[in-house]
Amino acid sequence: MSPFPHATTAVFAILGRPAIYSKSPHLHNAVFRHLGIDAVYVAHEPSDLGRAIAGMNELGYSGANLTMPFKSEALRYLDGVSDVAREMNAVNTLSFRDGRVYGDNTDGAGLLNEIRKTDTEISGASIVLLGTGGAASAVWTQAALDGAARVHVFNRMKPEFPQIQETLARLGDKTGTELTLYDVADEAELRGAVADSSIIINATSVGMGEMADRTLIPAAWITKNHTVADAVYHPRITRLIAEARESGAKTVEGIRMLLGQAAICEKIWLGIDMPYDVAEAAVLDS
Repeated sequence: MSPFPHATTAVFAILGRPAIYSKSPHLHNAVFRHLGIDAVYVAHEPSDLGRAIAGMNELGYSGANLTMPFKSEALRYLDGVSDVAREMNAVNTLSFRDGRVYGDNTDGAGLLNEIRKTDTEISGASIVLLGTGGAASAVWTQAALDGAARVHVFNRMKPEFPQIQETLARLGDKTGTELTLYDVADEAELRGAVADSSIIINATSVGMGEMADRTLIPAAWITKNHTVADAVYHPRITRLIAEARESGAKTVEGIRMLLGQAAICEKIWLGIDMPYDVAEAAVLDS
């Protein structure tokens, strides 16, 4: 592998606004170097997503990831979409093949695969899911497709609640999973759902930035019978994860979701098994 990109180097990218803080370039470039793959991964912040995707296709890019705010908008520019991504109405992975662009979504599967690694079953499980954004919708869709019995979705009340309820109802009819939506301010419902569930997943921004000292689940509600996952990976150990560990629960840090979805991306693009130790070290060092 040449130390510098050249005419035949495969090019991958992340598209987002902003994309400057993404860990993906560090992760994927470290894997490419380690495995001797002639590829490079860069970051772009396009103002026009459609033109950006068309340009990447014309220039011969091999693949890309999408982050906020492009995951749903991208659907209108693609030649084909996986069943999972269509169900989620969101794409986080692009593949460029034979002049066509295809979309997939690895977010939900990435996190649920990491939860399975703790010897926690998704099929038949009852899950508390905090959030209704792109990460949350990926998780509830994948969980339903993977046979979860119940997914209790909680978020602060907002005007989109009726549309989200309709989405959950349609998915429930299709999969047989019971999907319900609640106001996270309803403490009685939240506490009851936590007691009913074996898995708790935070897919909100609570736990990062100015909310780094906050959690939506009181520590007293978490037991050793829970598996607790957090999509937030900065800080690496959120308050939710720290308190879950103190309670004896199994935990999945946010960095595991990042690694899990990246591993599926590399399998889609290159057919390789991502070396987790290399990818994790690159993320932690960046």
